[in-house]
Amino acid sequence: MRLLLSTLVLLSASSATTALPQEKLSAADEQEVRSLVTSFDRHILRTRDLTPYLNTPGANVMVNEWSADNDLLSRDLLAKAKPDELRRFFIAMTNLSYLSTLYIYSRVYVKTGGFREVPPRQQYPPAVFRLLRRNRIVSDWWAPDRFSKPMTSAHQLRVLTSTFEMATAMLRRYVKSHPPEQTRMYRRNLAWLEPLLKAPEIETCETTEKCAPYPVHSQFVSVQLPVVELVLVRTNGKFEITAIGLLEGLW
Repeated sequence: MRLLLSTLVLLSASSATTALPQEKLSAADEQEVRSLVTSFDRHILRTRDLTPYLNTPGANVMVNEWSADNDLLSRDLLAKAKPDELRRFFIAMTNLSYLSTLYIYSRVYVKTGGFREVPPRQQYPPAVFRLLRRNRIVSDWWAPDRFSKPMTSAHQLRVLTSTFEMATAMLRRYVKSHPPEQTRMYRRNLAWLEPLLKAPEIETCETTEKCAPYPVHSQFVSVQLPVVELVLVRTNGKFEITAIGLLEGLW
């Protein structure tokens, strides 16, 4: 199975708003969004770390939605786990998935088979793959002849979180020293992917439930980039990044 990527719930503008007629960005808004995305690009190329964007109010909503609808954690574990433990696990999982996606982009032409067809051994550098495989839960998830069972104990959650964090640190060092954007395969994937990305979309939420944790009638903008989708919200007269998710469904 494709570890992690298919388990992430993407909090996009479409899930944070009601289905209203598509709004358009003004010229001033478009310039502000472009500037914000450029700043994000610079930051992420330098740090390769999504953590600052996974500790926002909007990201907290995303963690709660993911926790309530995933097949990695049992209901009993969800009831017992502390919110900080779930958030730490989600951040580690998302960062690892993001870096793994970059690694795959630099080595596999995803148009021909899609991410789910990439075997685990090709999703990570060899040292990272070996580290993950040593974890019993990950090893079971990867076994083709076993049914993936959800975690049931807080101890399992903590151990797996620690494993993901170590794997993320290793993979981040690898990506920094081997920038995927400089590879021919990454550029080939980008050439195929970019025409599929949607233009920025702006929508307005209409209910307290859909807008949480922001006021009713807040405006959200979804921006698709290679690998990730940003969700921006207008607060105090300006846009800021409120959530981030991994793109899926294009392959």
